[in-house]
Amino acid sequence: MKIAVLSGASSGIGLCIARVLLNEDYKLYTLSRSAPPLDGNQNMIHIPCDLTSTDDRSRAAKTILDAESHIDLLINCAGEGRFGPHETIDAAQLQHMLQLNLEAPMIMTGYFLRAIRAVQGHIINISSISATGIAPHGCAYAAGKSGLSHFTKSLFEETRRQGIAVSLIQPDLTRTDFYDALSFEPESVEGAYINPEQVADAVKYVIKSRSNMCVTEISLRPQYNRIHRKQPMAD
Repeated sequence: MKIAVLSGASSGIGLCIARVLLNEDYKLYTLSRSAPPLDGNQNMIHIPCDLTSTDDRSRAAKTILDAESHIDLLINCAGEGRFGPHETIDAAQLQHMLQLNLEAPMIMTGYFLRAIRAVQGHIINISSISATGIAPHGCAYAAGKSGLSHFTKSLFEETRRQGIAVSLIQPDLTRTDFYDALSFEPESVEGAYINPEQVADAVKYVIKSRSNMCVTEISLRPQYNRIHRKQPMAD
């Protein structure tokens, strides 16, 4: 049985990816503060982990590596967004976002790289289309995602001779709870957003396409670019 490690599986895109991996008969380790709502699946092992905590990251990686001699697949999916004029974003929130979106994937990849190399495994990083362009009112979010995308592309070049596949998936507006605490969301009309299941389908395509090639980058975009600005809550 192949072994997979997935961060951010408790909801949204990560939860959909978890379902895909379990349907593909992976033994799946999930890393997040809350357990995914996938009770009863014996192939899933949840390890509670705050991915912004140095101690939690180290403990979670050690738990998995003590149990498994190799890792076939690592997917770094956990992330969050803070948006608005840059001076309005609290410093602690900014630090937390960058730790989760950029620092955690880089560090978790480092922990698992030798175990992935042992079976010429696969690393997939879920970034964002924001990494590809200028993002007013999302400067820090885009910078973190741009860093993750650049790290992913560079890592492929570093490890490809060792037989390791490294893939980057960059979704655009995706209909998930990511927007619950934000002041905007994609419009509800069809074509203004993609579904998290479609991102999970891209992951499935990437892992099943591997033979003599590596799918290094996929961008997923809705047909329309339509944003709904939420009404501010009354005091």
